This record gives sequence, C-alpha cells and structure tokens, in this order.
Amino acid sequence: PTDDFGSASLSHQLLTAGSVDEDVDEQNRSTMSTTSKALIALLAVVVLIAGGALMYILLTHRATPTDPSTMAPSTGAPSMPTSRDTVEVPSVEGLDQAEATLVLTTLGFTVKVETAASADVAQGAVISTDPAKGGKADRGAVITMIVSSGIACPEGVTLPDGVDKNLVCGPAPVSTAVLPSFTFATGSGMPTTAAYGFASPTRNLACSWYEDGYTVICDAVVLETTMPTDPKNPSSGNCRHGLYVDDSRSGVGCNSGVLGVDLIPTTQSAPTLEYGQIVLSSDYPNTAARGQHPDPVACLSDEDGITCWNTVTAHGVKINRVKALFW
Repeated sequence: PTDDFGSASLSHQLLTAGSVDEDVDEQNRSTMSTTSKALIALLAVVVLIAGGALMYILLTHRATPTDPSTMAPSTGAPSMPTSRDTVEVPSVEGLDQAEATLVLTTLGFTVKVETAASADVAQGAVISTDPAKGGKADRGAVITMIVSSGIACPEGVTLPDGVDKNLVCGPAPVSTAVLPSFTFATGSGMPTTAAYGFASPTRNLACSWYEDGYTVICDAVVLETTMPTDPKNPSSGNCRHGLYVDDSRSGVGCNSGVLGVDLIPTTQSAPTLEYGQIVLSSDYPNTAARGQHPDPVACLSDEDGITCWNTVTAHGVKINRVKALFW
C-alpha cells in the first residue's frame, strides 16, 4: 500500500505539474498574440502618417508657384522665347529703312512702313516708330515705322528734272555772300545808277534784281537752246528777255520793262557769285516804292548753272549754257 499510495501520489504530482506547464504556455501564447497585434497596429499608424505627409508635400509643391528670385541661375542653354515675350522697342530713328527693318525683325517684330514728308530727316531715313522707342511690345507685334519721303514742296509746285528739291523746297537758306553794287556797262541801255546783281564764274550767266527789289532776272550770253514757252506769255519761246522769278510766280519775260537781254553787258561789270555761294534779295537795298521785300528770292551759283527761287512759294528758275527752266 505504501508503494501504491506513493505511486499514486507521484502520478498526481506529475499530472498536476503537467497541467501547470500547459497553463503557463497558454498564457505565454496569449501575451505574444497581444504584443504582435499591437506592433502591427503601430506599424499601420506609422505608414498612414508617412503616406499622409508625403501626399501633403507633393500637393503643396504642385500648388505653390516657384519664386523666380529664389531660383538658382541656370547653367544650361537659355530657352527659346515664346511668341508672347515682351520686348522693349529699340530706337531706330535716323537709320535708313533697310537697317532699321533689320534691327526690328531681329527682335521678332513685324514691320509696317509708312512715309511722311520731313524737312529735318533725310529721305529714306526713319522719323519715328509706333509704339515709340522705349515702349513695350510682344514679339511678333506690328511696329509701324514712319520713313521720311524728304522735303515736301508747296501745293501746286512741280519741279522739273535736274532741280534740287531739298534746296528749293527746303528751309530758307542763309546768304553766304553779300555782293557790292555795280554800274551797267556803257551802251547797255540801262540806268547808270547803282544796280544789284552778279555774274557766274564763267561770266556766261548773269542775274540782276529788278527795280522792285525782289524780282530777279537771269540770262546767258551763250544759250544753246531756246527759251521755254511760258503759258502766261505765248510769244515767250521766241524771245531772249530772260527768266524771272518774283514774289508769286516765275516765267519768261518778253516786255521792255524786264531786263532780259540787257543783262548781257553786266557780265563785264557785275561782281562774281562764286560756285557754292548764295545771295538773297533781302540783303540788298530795296529801290522800289512798294515797301519791304515780301518774300526773299535766293540765288545759288554752282557748276550746273544758276538757280534762283522764291524761298516761300518755291517758284523759281534755273539756267545754264544748255538749259533754261522755270516752275
């Protein structure tokens, strides 16, 4: 019995110990399961937070424009400008049309040309632009370029070929010579009192101011053509009483009151108007009872002859050995 009891007691102890071990294992497994679940939950929270942060960064970066002032300078090739780039209109005033057009088109502008008369800007040069220099315009925009057509003559004045428009229709010149008076040669049929006029350096051409003080008459010793016909004087083509220009008109004079052929002797006594020199009728005393000179008449001597014109109306005459013109 002692052995049986002892064996039974030992078996009970072993069974009891095994039950305790199983309870411990079950408790450990339960603890581990709870810890794993907590770790998984924590990891999920971390992933969600990281994903949200990344999404925020991406959305914020896309929505916020880049401040050009904070950008580092680019070291790569510059990007080509688009057609809507704004450019400052350069100054092209005074340049000739071709050069100014090249400047503007190089900047991407389209050029439109208009012309206007100008006494200050040479023919073919740019007067101004629209938009004006210094203004802003998009590349591809139309820039209107005003180009000078030169001097404009007064209405009704048409210059014949060979007459310098800039001279006759431009600003009134300044005299470069004031010549002394002279006395007509003996036998000329002209008064022996002081007269005012001049001869060309070759002494073939001569001009004199008429007694009214502002009408000038010019003629040639040798004229290898006939005088033009003056509609105001039908017989003018057959006369040699010279070309005249006064305060309102020009033409060919064929009456005894105009000097004309009587000027020829003055080539022996009149002072010389050298090539390039200009005289004005207003520089001489007025011998007429009509008062002061209304519009000065200017005369230029050059190698192509003598040109005289009214500095206000632009009517005038030109004469040389082979040509006699009036307008």
